[in-house]
Amino acid sequence: MNRRNSLKAGASILAGLTVAPVVSATEKSLASTSDDSFWEVVKNRRSVRAYKSDPVPDADLKKIVDAARMAPTAGNQQPWKFLVITDKNKIEVLKTAKLKETEAYLKDAKKLQGEELKKQLNEY
Repeated sequence: MNRRNSLKAGASILAGLTVAPVVSATEKSLASTSDDSFWEVVKNRRSVRAYKSDPVPDADLKKIVDAARMAPTAGNQQPWKFLVITDKNKIEVLKTAKLKETEAYLKDAKKLQGEELKKQLNEY
């Protein structure tokens, strides 16, 4: 099974569709390994909402950006640009600016005040 068919099969499975790709005899052992590893990733997937303060190694950052870059898009448009910021001061400046913007939105659009506003801001 080539990479394209493997991705189609994975996407179809996630969408609840069944796919029966044609696999030659020489590709069967590869396909089962690929399918097994795909299911391992699906079964072991988790969301992380608490992060360590340790810096992420450059090699890992490159792998993460590469994985995001290879994600499928409609018509293979790939309309994204990635900006990796590792400077903690710049991250703090961005965080502060975004929290101010979020606070203004919650006050104006959502009409939140007092404890409810603080509760919502603490989630960010």
